Amino acid sequence: MKRLARLGTLVMLGSLWTQAQPLALPDRLGAAPAFVAVSKQEDFNAGSLYNYIDGGADVYIEEGAKGCMVRSYAQKGRKDLEFEVALFAFASDLEAFGLFRQLQTGDDAKVGAESAQSPLRLIFWKAGYYAEIVDKSSKPAEPAVLAALGTSVSNLIPGTGSIPRGLSVLPRPQKIAGSERYWKSGFLSRSLMDNVVSAVYATSSAAQPCTLFVMTCVSDSAAYAKLGKITKEFGGADARVSALASHDRVAGCVGCTRAEWETKKSGMLIESMRRQ
Repeated sequence: MKRLARLGTLVMLGSLWTQAQPLALPDRLGAAPAFVAVSKQEDFNAGSLYNYIDGGADVYIEEGAKGCMVRSYAQKGRKDLEFEVALFAFASDLEAFGLFRQLQTGDDAKVGAESAQSPLRLIFWKAGYYAEIVDKSSKPAEPAVLAALGTSVSNLIPGTGSIPRGLSVLPRPQKIAGSERYWKSGFLSRSLMDNVVSAVYATSSAAQPCTLFVMTCVSDSAAYAKLGKITKEFGGADARVSALASHDRVAGCVGCTRAEWETKKSGMLIESMRRQ
């Protein structure tokens, strides 16, 4: 029996690792005018990621990056244009989404599931991958060229790039579009607040929106233990965080008035915790 249980664990871990395996960055990307590789692919795992991102790898690792591959490209016929493509693999689309939302700056380039483009940089996420494309040209390329390269990289990744299913636990009424976040760890800068999805919601006081969150735990007992710690740390008459537990989830509100919390608690928040 123990052997079967161990075998099941190994199969599960093997499946997870397969999902996190990076794709190969090819020698050519896109149609004419194609992007041609000008360097060999470099591969990094979570342990060696610091060799690629000196001093900045922590956020990627904390959000769950399993590995990264990097390769430089130039547009055919345009030797003055050079770009560095970095593709990070995660165990889930929720983790890739979480890192993207944390680093998101710029305008939507319509690449992948979501993207953000600035003059020298384009980032996007799709399925279990997060990508960064940096323009290293002597003179910045036209935005359309950077977006075209991003589309070519996105096309390497299987799937449609739909919004992560894990966000469905957040109630829809009064939710402010685009405010959804995923925190693998460190929600409210607390180590005890991990595996959390959150979003900002309108309240009766338009000037003071609040944040609702749902944390999924490993078991029912773990959820109630987390609730006890949250209550101890944030509780009191002037509590900034109000929370409740149900099954394996802890849900709550940050910045709600007492009246707002009673409304959220008795209505849509409870319903979101029942949704499977």
